[in-house]
Amino acid sequence: MKIKNCPTKRAPDAGDSAHIPSIFHAFSFFWLDGFAVPAPAQVTQTVGQPYKKSVLMKIGKLILLILMSICSACSSATPSKAEISANAEINEARNNRIENTIASENKLWTELSIDSYQIEVNNSSNWVNYTVKLTVKNNIVVAFQANCGYAIIEGDSFCKETLPTISPNDHTIQALFDGLKKSRKNFEEDLGEYVSASWGESISITFDPQYHYPQLVKFDSPDVYDEEYTIEVLSFKILQK
Repeated sequence: MKIKNCPTKRAPDAGDSAHIPSIFHAFSFFWLDGFAVPAPAQVTQTVGQPYKKSVLMKIGKLILLILMSICSACSSATPSKAEISANAEINEARNNRIENTIASENKLWTELSIDSYQIEVNNSSNWVNYTVKLTVKNNIVVAFQANCGYAIIEGDSFCKETLPTISPNDHTIQALFDGLKKSRKNFEEDLGEYVSASWGESISITFDPQYHYPQLVKFDSPDVYDEEYTIEVLSFKILQK
């Protein structure tokens, strides 16, 4: 991972209000949250070697913050107080709009009362790539499978170490929403003072127009190289009771 030289603010994307800035990888969307919750007894899970992911997370985070601190010295110009205030207001409005959209879409999903479904979710970054398949009945995960894909930097080696730490309960639709709701707080606590771009400029979400779940989540801070990741719901099927 490398910090981009002299970070500058990226202009908001067109249609910014329709996007929601982005779970799972070394620097995941749920920003460095672990997910080593034991799987329910009835769930079948891919077997691999135990891996102390939390230690790796802390090391990665430390390296990231050190690099960001070094790069901050290359700032080319100091913005005026007026510019700082104006940018802060714009970012706060954007962030609040995104959080409101997450809450609104979550409410619409809940009102559908869908408690039994099958879902396939891909989590990909330069470091790890894997796909999980869940069967949920009455809001309980009854079947779970995870398979590795190929990541640009680590191939499938990091994925094989990560699989045993994956909890099926972290990949339900409500879990995706819960992660989004924590995303801003985690981002601001861990990176807020080190990067110029805000949470709202770094994350985007597309919601399914019919069922309102987060269909595509992307994270990409314009100030950092190689930390980008994507979470995509590849398939969703409602099960009959």
